[in-house]
Amino acid sequence: MKLLTICIPCYNAIEYMHKALGSCLLLKDELEVIIIDKNSTDETYEVAMEYQNEYPDTFKVIKNTENIDDIKCAYQYTTGLYFKLLNSYDWFDQASLVRVIETLKDITSVVMDKTGTITKGNFKVQDVIPLGNTTRHEILSLAASCEESSTHPIGKSIMEAAKDENVTYKTPENAKEIAGHGSVITIDNSEILAGNKKLMAQYHVTGDYPETTSYGTEVFLAKDGVLIGAIVIADTLKDDAKSAIASLKAQNLHTVMLTGDSETTANAIAKETGIDEVYSRLLPDEKLAKLQEQRSKHGAVMFVGDGINDVEMLQLVKHGIAMGNAIPKLKSVASEITDSVDNDGIAQSFKKHFNI
Repeated sequence: MKLLTICIPCYNAIEYMHKALGSCLLLKDELEVIIIDKNSTDETYEVAMEYQNEYPDTFKVIKNTENIDDIKCAYQYTTGLYFKLLNSYDWFDQASLVRVIETLKDITSVVMDKTGTITKGNFKVQDVIPLGNTTRHEILSLAASCEESSTHPIGKSIMEAAKDENVTYKTPENAKEIAGHGSVITIDNSEILAGNKKLMAQYHVTGDYPETTSYGTEVFLAKDGVLIGAIVIADTLKDDAKSAIASLKAQNLHTVMLTGDSETTANAIAKETGIDEVYSRLLPDEKLAKLQEQRSKHGAVMFVGDGINDVEMLQLVKHGIAMGNAIPKLKSVASEITDSVDNDGIAQSFKKHFNI
């Protein structure tokens, strides 16, 4: 595995491409160079392919057929521990490339997203809480009816739980999804709600919310305006999450987690893994603000994400880590691309390259 992945857009300037790619050869044993070809000329593309053919372990040419942001395109293919977009003509000299690696030793804080980074991103039903005369079977059945067409991980986890317990469910007569809140359906002339407390309040649902000892995302169920139960769904920690956090902290690196999850869930994960600082219930723009705040507080900050929805976060920091690859349509054009990066590798890389 290479230490650093850099992304170079394929510009329509042959001399410039030779200078940029030639500079990378100095550190070819440490570098993985992803060349993004979007709208370049045939001549420039041929230059990029020459480097890939001669140094296949260092250079990879990716056709950006989706015409998306260069950094987002490249981020899906990175296999190096660290990532950097090179988009300035002034960047491409050997001394600058050396400085990129040297600046890694200045990092004092590691900011992480939760889902897909610390956790596996595979949500599972942790608890089903029926209220009154409602049964567990009925809660799962009605929830499955609400989530039948859902593509959200939480909805899929409910469908998987219903399948595992051989729970049957009906296809709703009418269905409406309310973004950020949940679903409203009609079955046998009854109105069924499945979602968060905001949805319950919006429809003036009556009843006391149940207490649970499980941590996770709560999906409440209501029937004809009355609360009938809840389902608790949680992500699972990556196997090496605890050891990776411990290794980082042993090197005096401050650890921070940003998540949109509830305060209870976020605090439980932070406590279990040993993360120093945690911020919960964050919307995407609030995560950006917190990352900027960490930069102001700690200076050199590393951001670690799942490599899927982290483009804006990555652009705020000097270095970023992609924990996994995505977008199958784009992955199909690459060859021999590793699917994920081991958490422990983050900490081990600091030790190996900077004698910490």
